[in-house]
Amino acid sequence: MKAKKHLLKCALVAGVIISTSTPYAALAKEPSITMSEAEQVLNNLSKEQREALQQLEIGPGFIISPDINTTTPENVEIIVEFKQDPAKAEVKKQMLNQKKISLGTAKQRVEQSHKEFKTYIDQLKTKKKKGGIRSK
Repeated sequence: MKAKKHLLKCALVAGVIISTSTPYAALAKEPSITMSEAEQVLNNLSKEQREALQQLEIGPGFIISPDINTTTPENVEIIVEFKQDPAKAEVKKQMLNQKKISLGTAKQRVEQSHKEFKTYIDQLKTKKKKGGIRSK
């Protein structure tokens, strides 16, 4: 009986030592797609798909409709709908999802989304001014 317990202890210790000494990278799966396959997929994207991919990668948290000409010297009227809910609505929405968020944090998120939008609009205005187009 003692021999079985001793053997079990030795096996357990050996298992712990082996598992901690094995690098986790050695256990990682090989990527299912190679670099050349990824490049081929990217090369076969349509113009619309490339634009959508750029929006995902570097775009702000909002989208300007492609129907709006952002280079025109004329003023255009737009309706802005932010993805970020108003602060009080965000707090209630999170409560429904059984998550907790403070009103202060929700207000900061709203302010940040508005700041990002304003920065982007200011960049558009700067581009227009550099191009000799007058902007309000």
